Amino acid sequence: MKRDIFEFEFGIFDCDGTLIDSMSFYTETFVVVLEEKTGIPREIGRKFYKERAGTPALKQYEQILELYDKNKLADVREITELFFQRIDKIDKEKKFRVFPGTKKLLMELCRRGLKLFVTSGSKCRILERKLEKHDLLVYFDLIMGSDEIPKGVEHIKIFADWCELPIEKFAKRAFLLGDGPSDMRIARESGVYAIGIANTVDAEILIKAGADDIVKNLKDLIHRS
Repeated sequence: MKRDIFEFEFGIFDCDGTLIDSMSFYTETFVVVLEEKTGIPREIGRKFYKERAGTPALKQYEQILELYDKNKLADVREITELFFQRIDKIDKEKKFRVFPGTKKLLMELCRRGLKLFVTSGSKCRILERKLEKHDLLVYFDLIMGSDEIPKGVEHIKIFADWCELPIEKFAKRAFLLGDGPSDMRIARESGVYAIGIANTVDAEILIKAGADDIVKNLKDLIHRS
């Protein structure tokens, strides 16, 4: 049974591809760096990256190199660092588009007393700067990048600890909204209500990954209540 987003006490958001329209730039940067360093064709990298949207970049590079880097010569940490250097440069120079309804939804959730969090596979400094550029950082109580602790169930545990709740109780009162299959799996594994937004991959992929609900855009969530 679908639940009203405003019934919850806690909201967890992915950022790229969910709140901010930056996934196309991330995807192309991922595949260009991959091809430069390993020779793996961009078409393979592009498909791989989208299918694993929401997974930290280091983990994605590890997985694709395991499958396609036959000589095992590539340095995954060097590749990942180059990826983030280029993302950092792009982010400094460009102001990405915010998806329609983003600010209105966050404002309404805060007005109703929900505590809001961000979980991301990106680095904290990039994440904070991106949210700050669009005046969105103010709506979140805590944000977690993947600098030290990779995006996953551990982020959910940290949010629960911040709320001084066992993860089981926190999870029953929380939703996670994301655009990637990885987001849905994290929600499912932690017991959080999973809402998929079909910005990056098809709804069917999100449902297969464990989505409890699917929305086409953020405005749908506001109009439902």
